[in-house]
Amino acid sequence: MSQAEKEVGIEGYLTSTRGINGKIKVYPEDFVVDEAPIPLPEGDSHTILEIRSINWETHALAEKLAKLLVTGKGIMFAGTKDRRAVSTQHFSIPAYLEKREAEEFLKTLPRVELLNIYHSGKGLRLGNLAGNRFAITIRDHHHDEENFKSTLDHISSFGGFPNFFGLQRFGSVRLITHIVGKYLIQKDFERAVYAYLGNGGEKEREEVKEARERVREGKLKEALDIFPKGFSYERRMIEKLLRGRDYVSCLRSIPLYMRKLFVHAYQSFLFNRMLSERLKSKTLKELREGDYILPFENETFGKRPIRMVQLNEMASEEVKRCGAYITGLVPGYNSDLRGELESRILEEEEVTPQDFIIPEMPECSSKGTIRTLLTPVKELDYEFNAETALLRFFLFKGCYATSLLREIMKN
Repeated sequence: MSQAEKEVGIEGYLTSTRGINGKIKVYPEDFVVDEAPIPLPEGDSHTILEIRSINWETHALAEKLAKLLVTGKGIMFAGTKDRRAVSTQHFSIPAYLEKREAEEFLKTLPRVELLNIYHSGKGLRLGNLAGNRFAITIRDHHHDEENFKSTLDHISSFGGFPNFFGLQRFGSVRLITHIVGKYLIQKDFERAVYAYLGNGGEKEREEVKEARERVREGKLKEALDIFPKGFSYERRMIEKLLRGRDYVSCLRSIPLYMRKLFVHAYQSFLFNRMLSERLKSKTLKELREGDYILPFENETFGKRPIRMVQLNEMASEEVKRCGAYITGLVPGYNSDLRGELESRILEEEEVTPQDFIIPEMPECSSKGTIRTLLTPVKELDYEFNAETALLRFFLFKGCYATSLLREIMKN
């Protein structure tokens, strides 16, 4: 395990096989992801664009698409995708557009292709998809097909792999989103601002590292002069600080989706910690009193979790045969602290469910949710040769392909 994984609460493996090591995303074409959409209601108030993009981060592409509208607002998507990838995903625009209009605009965007356009009576929202299909190429691996296949067989027979939130949830260049999120729920807005501005990453350019060092030294004007123009959020926040604005105002200069992401990332960190504990104790498929289980029938998860007030043999058998999956807590203000593990971790973190209510920034308050400890892999297929290992598979929405890959590669 890497130090980076430990920093975001990821510890341990389900499988004991030797990893094949290797590299992913050497080229964008090595990481292909296609959304599996769900049907939308008929109508013509919204235009849905199915787009294939190369090397585009979802929010950056959405900002470009917003220029199709006079207001520049209302662009929505079903799921976020990594930048270094070939992604097929859906965007909704709150207006009726002809195919010709969309095609003409998209021609101005490099590495973007319109695959389909249709209309709906309702726009997309985050989560409006069944899942994603992946085709991922691992390069420079150890030539160990036997362990590769043994790992996949173990995961398939066990019913899935640990459903960790992957590293990209916490920042692609610097793992700071969960740190900022913790300060937000602790209402320590000053530390949230300075963590965002001052905490650096090893892979950042030298001038950016220097700018963050100036922030840590309290030399904000010097930091502003050094930060490159592309670091608009940092520059905006520093300008507000120099004008004497309060810390909440500084944070609100960042887009809403990012402010929410800070809190969600901290919730993800807490879930990862709890999942790591269940993984170490080998109780991913062993029910505990207070656990919630989610039925899994006809290749679909049920919508209503069932609480195990008292353990019973029938429920335990359902979990063992993968007719139901145990869920873990993604804590928030509506969370029920079901057992000793959840209470202990929140106590160690010095937070409570009520802390996720943020009166100063109510738009970032979060009620919490649940998430399965394991997630199944569907449509699994592979090709293995001396040069590459190609994996094809389907994952349900919200699950990370990189969390499957870490079991296979172990590097």
